Amino acid sequence: MALARETSGAIDGPAQGPSLFLQLCDLIGAGVVRVDGDGRAWPLNDSGRVLLEALGGDAGGAAPAAIGALLADGEAPRGGETVAHTPESRHIAIAAGRAEGESLVLLRDKTDERLLHERVLQSEKMASVGQLVSGVAHELNNPLTGVMGFAQLLLARELDETVRGHVQTIYGEAERAAKIVQNLLSFARRRKPTKEMADLNALVQRVLELRSYDLTVRNISLDMTLDTRMPRVWVDPDQVQQVLFNVIKNAEQAMIDGHNGGKLTVVTQGTAAGVRVSIADDGPGIPPEIQRRIFDPFFTTKDAGQGTGLGLTICYGIIDEHGGRIWTENRPEGGA
Repeated sequence: MALARETSGAIDGPAQGPSLFLQLCDLIGAGVVRVDGDGRAWPLNDSGRVLLEALGGDAGGAAPAAIGALLADGEAPRGGETVAHTPESRHIAIAAGRAEGESLVLLRDKTDERLLHERVLQSEKMASVGQLVSGVAHELNNPLTGVMGFAQLLLARELDETVRGHVQTIYGEAERAAKIVQNLLSFARRRKPTKEMADLNALVQRVLELRSYDLTVRNISLDMTLDTRMPRVWVDPDQVQQVLFNVIKNAEQAMIDGHNGGKLTVVTQGTAAGVRVSIADDGPGIPPEIQRRIFDPFFTTKDAGQGTGLGLTICYGIIDEHGGRIWTENRPEGGA
């Protein structure tokens, strides 16, 4: 435990074992932290400092709860994983062991690994389901076209009001089914985006203008903050608007179901990697068991007949095709 007694990564002599060990840890992004007998955390390398801060700690301060929980289980080395929100979710693996009244903690950011794994799983799901729904949709399209056509022929005739009402119901339901089939085909085909340089702020404003009447009627206020210095981006404007429209409608529905109104917060921000759009509501939030499945094909929490469960799946496919990332997380103050 000689390493655990060092309180800084600046160990004299590049040939010394502890110093070389800390340098190697930095190269692979592994953080090393010492926790003293008083429960204070001391990062021993740069990665340790960064990951300690991500967990909500700082040098010389109390060890974060995620570390403290592992150390409280006894002296035997233990491992675990936690999620830090800084400001987006980061998955951090923790290994800790105790000896001679002090503890040594290793931290590693596994966010990229988790994201890659999730994207591979989601791509496999979408590919297999896409093949299935493409065949089913084509088989359904032909009889639906016949039902709608003959219903229109009947409506063109002289009918009493009761019969006309029944036929209109048949036509309306067949038309709704045809729209569902079109959604299935849109999901299965995954057309390539037609990209151009676009102002993301303008796309956000355009979608919110389309939703402004519904927001007002549903007693939903809007808080919009746009980064005017954000660069233009290489996207398919129609597809990006489709994503924004779907996500905003989901946020509206969550607030209506939660408390018949609320506050929609939309923020755009330029980042080192590109641009980010955050769409937040103050509804009830997303239960963990639902959050894991929210982008799965045909998964919906709506009542039967109210949705196909493909809206967010299509959004995921569009953003993935653009080389981006879409995710959900619950807000500490409530909502998602």
